[in-house]
Formats: sequence, C-alpha cells, structure tokens
Amino acid sequence: MNTNSRNVTYSTVGDYQLPNLTLNQPRKPLGKYGRLRRTYLKEQRPVLYNTMLLNGSLYPHLMEVEQTAESQMQQTMQGLLKQNPAPDKEQNQMAWVQHMNNLRAAMQAVQPDVVLVMPAGIPPHKHASATPGELRLAMCECFKALGPQVQVSQWEVDRAGRSYTYNTVSMLQEKYPGAQLYMTIGSDMLETFDEWYRWREILAMVTLVVQSREPGDGDALRAAAQKLEEAGGKIMFADAPVLECASSDIRAGKYPPARLKELLPPPVADVIHRNGLYGKLI
Repeated sequence: MNTNSRNVTYSTVGDYQLPNLTLNQPRKPLGKYGRLRRTYLKEQRPVLYNTMLLNGSLYPHLMEVEQTAESQMQQTMQGLLKQNPAPDKEQNQMAWVQHMNNLRAAMQAVQPDVVLVMPAGIPPHKHASATPGELRLAMCECFKALGPQVQVSQWEVDRAGRSYTYNTVSMLQEKYPGAQLYMTIGSDMLETFDEWYRWREILAMVTLVVQSREPGDGDALRAAAQKLEEAGGKIMFADAPVLECASSDIRAGKYPPARLKELLPPPVADVIHRNGLYGKLI
C-alpha cells in the first residue's frame, strides 16, 4: 500500500500498517576523529546524538568532522615542517618527531578550537624560574608551528603571587563560557594530582589529557587515572612516543651541545644561544 503522506510507503501486516523504513548505510568506516566525535556526542550530548541518529544526519556529520580534522592536521604538519625543517630522516628520525609529540598528540586526541600554551608564573611548590618571563614566552612561540589554533598566553607570567591551576582554570571558564576545557599534564603530575590545591574542583572543570614521561609507567598511570575517575574526573591518554629528556636535565647541562640541537626546536635553541641561558649550553 502506498500513501502520499510525506512520501512514506507502508506495508500491511495483519491489522497494522507499518512504514517501510530503510537506514542509510555508511559507505566507508569512520576514522579516528569521526569516532572521537561520535563518542563525545553519545556521552556528552545524548539528546542531539539520538536526534541525528534517527533523522539520518549523524553519519554525514561524522564524516565531515573526520575530513575537516584530517585536513587541519595536514596543514598543521606542513606548517611545522616549514618553520622547523626536519633532520635527515635516516639518521635522526626520532629527533624531529619528538620535538612536539606531546602537544601534537593531545591536539589529535581532542581536536580543540583553541590551544593555549601558558608558561607557569610562580609555582606554589617551588621557587620561581630564574629565566625571565619574556624569554620563556619567546621559547613557547615555537608551538605556534603546530597550527593556527595555537596561542601563547602570558596570563600566569603577568599575574602577581603564586600561580595555582585552580585560578587559571577558573579564569579560562570565565573567558570561554560554555567551552569544554582540556588540560595536558605529564604522568608525574597525574600521580600526584590529588595533592593539588582544590583538585576536586579542577577535575569538575576540565578533562585531563595525560602524556607518559617514562617507559613502562602504564600500570601506575592506569591506577592513578582510576582513582581520579572514581572522584568524578575525566581522563584521556595522548598516544605519543616517550621522549626520555627532562627540561631539568637540559638546564643542568647533562646533554652536549650537538645533542641539544637535535632535541630542541631551532627557535628555542636560538633563544637559549642568543641570551646565554643555562650556562650557555649551546
């Protein structure tokens, strides 16, 4: 039986007329970014997810997100290679890759609209940096090569007194009302997060994006993440190779100049050299 009502056809089954419905089947599987978007909609926007699923707009939307994200990542990598030419691929493949892996991995996992790189002001648990704030800001400029969404903020550097993450996150909530905030941290910070000032309130405001800093620390990270998740936290892990190089080791002069030039982005090495930082390492 056919009907002209909204161009829907019906079949008679016993005493009932049932609409003939056909779901539009995807022609290709979703990639990483489409799956991430689907998970976000399903968990954070269930009403919108179900509406799009029922009206058939979900898959086209996810594919659009996938294609946009892939295009953005290609542009990001092109900008990165342009501003920081890669070392010889055969001889120093990992040296170039690991320059910015942590932030790039976080960007890939989250696909944010804005990425803020913010040098710390005066940490509550240690002495203020001996390196002037303007030079630390200058070194952070290298992250802009990752894409146009990357910005360097001097909010903590300019702020008087000790810098608490709770205050910084509260400021960002006011500046970007309604935005979903993500904060990247190293594995050592994850394991001591429950010692931070007002850490439960921070967990309620942000999703933590964690990057491992030591090989083989997966079990400890999962235990720490589970503890924070039980307290209501949201944890993501950035999938990037571990770079066994701490900034404290660089400042302490544990690497020869030739090795530092492989580890550091050229703009950072240039700031260190021109200003004679850390005992004129380079």
